[in-house]
Amino acid sequence: MVQAGKEDPELNMLVGRPDPRVGRRSFLQVAGLLAAAGAAGYAGGTVAGWGDDNPPSAADGAPISGNRVSERLLNIYNWSDYIDDRTIPLFQAQANIRVNYDVFSSNEDLLARMKAGPTSYDIVVPTNNFVPTYLKLDLIEPLRQDLIPNLTNLDKEFVDTDYDPGNRYTVPWQWGTTGIGFNRAKVPGGKLDSWSAVFEPGSAAQGRVTLLREVTDLIGCALIYLGKSPNSIEDADLAEVVKLVRSARPRLKGFTTDTYIDELAADETWVAQGWSGDVFQAQDQNQDVSYAIPKEGSLRFVDVMAIPKGAPHPANAARFMNYVLHPRCRPGSPSTSATAPRCRWPSRCCRRTRPPTRRSTRRPRPSCRSSPSPARSSRSGRRPTTRSSSSLPGMKEGKLIVCATPIGNLEDASPRLARALAEADLVACEDTRQTRKLLSHLGVTTRMTSYHEVGEKERAKELAERVAAGLRLALVSDAGMPAVSDPGYHLVTACLELAVPVEVVPGPSAALAALVVSGLPTDRFCFEGFLPRRPGQRDRRLHELATEPRTMVFFEAPHRVLATLDAMVAAFGPERAGAAVRELTKLHEQVLRGPLGEVRDQLAAQGPRGELTLVVAGAPAGGVPQARPADLAAEVATLVEGGTSTRDAVTAVAETTGTPRRSVYQAVLDARAEHR
Repeated sequence: MVQAGKEDPELNMLVGRPDPRVGRRSFLQVAGLLAAAGAAGYAGGTVAGWGDDNPPSAADGAPISGNRVSERLLNIYNWSDYIDDRTIPLFQAQANIRVNYDVFSSNEDLLARMKAGPTSYDIVVPTNNFVPTYLKLDLIEPLRQDLIPNLTNLDKEFVDTDYDPGNRYTVPWQWGTTGIGFNRAKVPGGKLDSWSAVFEPGSAAQGRVTLLREVTDLIGCALIYLGKSPNSIEDADLAEVVKLVRSARPRLKGFTTDTYIDELAADETWVAQGWSGDVFQAQDQNQDVSYAIPKEGSLRFVDVMAIPKGAPHPANAARFMNYVLHPRCRPGSPSTSATAPRCRWPSRCCRRTRPPTRRSTRRPRPSCRSSPSPARSSRSGRRPTTRSSSSLPGMKEGKLIVCATPIGNLEDASPRLARALAEADLVACEDTRQTRKLLSHLGVTTRMTSYHEVGEKERAKELAERVAAGLRLALVSDAGMPAVSDPGYHLVTACLELAVPVEVVPGPSAALAALVVSGLPTDRFCFEGFLPRRPGQRDRRLHELATEPRTMVFFEAPHRVLATLDAMVAAFGPERAGAAVRELTKLHEQVLRGPLGEVRDQLAAQGPRGELTLVVAGAPAGGVPQARPADLAAEVATLVEGGTSTRDAVTAVAETTGTPRRSVYQAVLDARAEHR
């Protein structure tokens, strides 16, 4: 957010000031849409029914006209866990078009991805208030409305919009409301009806309240609470928002767009600003959870499908949009009413086909930005995995299960991993957005809690005590084995100190996979993980490793890898054999092999992207030992004491030891800094 020409880091709008006539999200006056939006809470975007009236047969493999790339392929980028599991398989079977489905967790993430340059996506799903920004930046293209005849099914409310009149660029995916999720058993009187519960929480709820990390909702709801228009861009109004959020911050648990779902379900969060569907999904796990639209008013959002500018398969995208807009839905029988595919589109025809009980249900599935129902089959085609009664708390002793997870390809997940995650009472993970993808793929419904580097020691102690009390806890990282260059070590040690059983579920390893594919010796090797970030500390560590005879494995981030390779060339020499391995097990996996100097140049030429693992050959037998930085500094100091200038002493030591002059000089600087 910008105030007086300066950017406020706490409330950064990211997308710039909106067009004044287009609200961040539509303001819901309590007397207006409260009944429609509050009672149902959500009406939206998945349909698993029919597409075209005359769909192609599965045998029809002919290219579809209107695509830039002649493929029967569709790439979708949507919100996390935001689609009925049957929608994609039925569309693929009907249209004979293969679908790649990727997810994001916030509008800011999506916009940043789109602004970074051309993508391969054919459909993206921003929220309506971002559409003017996408149009201004020329990021989306007009729809092929001739391929979407089912647009006529849309209710007028979703056609005559200020952000996209006539649906020239977008088709609505689903709508919902922003309100308050709360635990009736934890709040006084069991009711909440005001935004004061999240913006000015009482002392009893301190540390149990969360606000949305999506700044559009955060600012819009704060403005409503302050009695302002949610569309205000006045500096004075926005300054009040900053003051309000800053005053609330010490009493908050944090800011999140996804973890509050599981935290509400687990009683870890008592009050949360959130999206209606998310709260209903938490309510499915905890019947004490309720949802309220505050008396001051709220926001309604519409998430819309759009086609990125220059998308490779715009005609395929139009076919999918037409498919999900079709009115012929299949409401389930009473015995399967909670799980049967249902049309929840803002469509006149669909509204008429739904039975009354569907319109009034308070727990629509799949809920807005929530995970799929446990009773549905997963996208992977596996049968959903559910917990057995023997794994419930109190039935078995507590245990920590450290689980290795896929490093890029979900098909690497083992049956044992699926069983361990399903039988756990709780999954501790770095990023719930990443882990939710894995759990959804495996058909696992175990709730999650966050466990990352920030405050890891304190969090480890808290979780270890819960495990000691009988909790069966599965620990995962975003990819690979927890505790190996990832959070987990402190939790393992905390559990062992309490005599809690710890077991491991082995699995994929980026270090071992890179070592094997590098072509370098594998009989003896050492894993170094991430090198120190500071150049001096990094260079000292590399010089210590210059005489290491074993093959060495390192992890490195793409924005630091070229500097690290430069340092390796200086420490090991440009001819030392090495390999740079990126995007292991993913679609764009690549291995660059050769002398370190050449590997560095190849990587620089193509631009480092994705997570990288570096593998370096050990020092050759009989090689000249490399001097330690402390020894280099000592030799320079001896020469200086004898009257030699520091510059000449550094040059002399570099020549006699064969060490780069830059490294000798850095060793001197580091030694002086340590003695200050």
